[in-house]
Amino acid sequence: MSWTIIGGGIHAVTIAIKLRASGLAAEDLTIIDPHDSLCEQFDDFSCRIGMPFLRSPHVHHVHPDPFHLKHFAKTNQYTGATYGKYQRPQRDMFMDHVHKMLHEFDLNSRHIKDVATNIDRVDGQWQVDMKAHDTVTS
Repeated sequence: MSWTIIGGGIHAVTIAIKLRASGLAAEDLTIIDPHDSLCEQFDDFSCRIGMPFLRSPHVHHVHPDPFHLKHFAKTNQYTGATYGKYQRPQRDMFMDHVHKMLHEFDLNSRHIKDVATNIDRVDGQWQVDMKAHDTVTS
């Protein structure tokens, strides 16, 4: 069975990684997002406002293992990786982790840079029409 995710932000990437970590083959996944790269909008917005640390604690990130980001920080020797009582992660470290996960789970190759324009249920499957590409069925 193939899966299509519309949108390429943090939540979409988290879902895609969970599917891939659960055994879904890369070729059975499509991510439709109009940006040049996945999580680009989050990266751009959080950088633009000068956010040094995220608002969520370190256990909230894109990998299914809640302590994966903490291990990533330790393995890559980030200093000041988290902030405060709730261990809010450093934004730059968080984005480095996201990019590593995108590559590790081969999500960039599953990204179609486009906009979904319509979704229809046809014969038990979803057909997603896009502005500039053919229809994706999943």
